[in-house]
Amino acid sequence: MKTLYLIKFIDHVQLGHLYEHIFLMQLGTWLRQKGLYAYLDFSTEGSTYYSGAVYVTVRLYSPEAARIEDQIRTFIPKLDKPAIENGLLQISAEKVSKVSEQDDDVILSKLSEYQSQPWHDMDSFPVRDTSQIPKNIVGLRLSKVSDRKVLYAHQQIILDSTTAADVRESTLPLFYVLSKVLYANLIEILAIQCGYYSLKDSYNYTSKKISETNTYIVYDKHTLETEVDVTRQFIQTSILNGLTNKIIHFLQNVTLKTPANSPDDGGILDRTGIAIGSKGWQQIATSENIKRVLEGMTIEYKIGKYTDSIHLKDVIKLGITSIEH
Repeated sequence: MKTLYLIKFIDHVQLGHLYEHIFLMQLGTWLRQKGLYAYLDFSTEGSTYYSGAVYVTVRLYSPEAARIEDQIRTFIPKLDKPAIENGLLQISAEKVSKVSEQDDDVILSKLSEYQSQPWHDMDSFPVRDTSQIPKNIVGLRLSKVSDRKVLYAHQQIILDSTTAADVRESTLPLFYVLSKVLYANLIEILAIQCGYYSLKDSYNYTSKKISETNTYIVYDKHTLETEVDVTRQFIQTSILNGLTNKIIHFLQNVTLKTPANSPDDGGILDRTGIAIGSKGWQQIATSENIKRVLEGMTIEYKIGKYTDSIHLKDVIKLGITSIEH
């Protein structure tokens, strides 16, 4: 595994925060376009500090991801008004400090200025006192989103009880991993498509139901149809492009000597009661088992009183044939 720690210095905290969101959203999209997936190949996180810095961490788990390390260092997101709007939705959901009016063109100009500054790699960075950076206290416009009603919503990835009861030793660990892969990628994709901001996720295992639940914020109940369509398209396209094969390869090569390159065995034991090591993954990570678990999964969306769901068995009828035996 390789980890990149990148820092960029800013004079306007909220505009720097906006740039952080735009950069990470578009970086995730770019990595998926290269056939890489969150949780399996990479993870990203970012922070913006009031002292005057944007700090980004990119973890590269697979050899395929590590090979494009240098391209990630020089990745440049597209700066335009839709990118600003999506970033503002996420920042607003985070409930940052009150902001004032400012024109999109002014924001674009400032973001372009940050864009032109290189990322500094912390592995080779010396030292800098960020308190010496002059700060711009002019507010950032959020009026486009501030008057919208915040809607708390839920996404549940559910395993049906019949599948859950069948061969628990393989079914429950595989569902844990599959649901984490779907969750990790969908939160990034839906953020761009629907102005979706994830608050928390939780794994729930009871005698009646097994699910991965994500609580998130949207600003429009009409995004429900879009969320379902985007989810369906992602699953179908990803399976056709070999996602299931990638999952099998990932699990067949698990080694707990490098925990970052393996599923959370402690989390699986805590949430499912199944203890599984490297040899166990090699035994259960088969195309037949993956297919069986996927076909028993449903993704349900709920925004207020509105609900919709996707049965993966219907979505993957075409794509599932791409699983190699």
